[in-house]
Amino acid sequence: MQLLKGQLEETQEDLNLANQVLAETRGKVDTLQQQLVQTKLERDQQEHLVETHVKTEENLSKEAEILLQTTEETTSNLDKLYRKLDRKKYAL
Repeated sequence: MQLLKGQLEETQEDLNLANQVLAETRGKVDTLQQQLVQTKLERDQQEHLVETHVKTEENLSKEAEILLQTTEETTSNLDKLYRKLDRKKYAL
């Protein structure tokens, strides 16, 4: 009978220890799940920021091309105007 009581106590201690380990492991799993959710959220935010940045860069590049083209046209028109004014100046 004593032997059974000893085995029962030992088994209960083992069970208690296993329950403690299980509780700690569950706590770690919960923490890791929270970190995973946070990491996924940060990843999604970063992807959105990168996509938005790329679109903005593309739009700025298009605007720069338009501005450059307008500047070249304006420069050409001014050059033509100055040549015309020079011709009129010398024609008088």
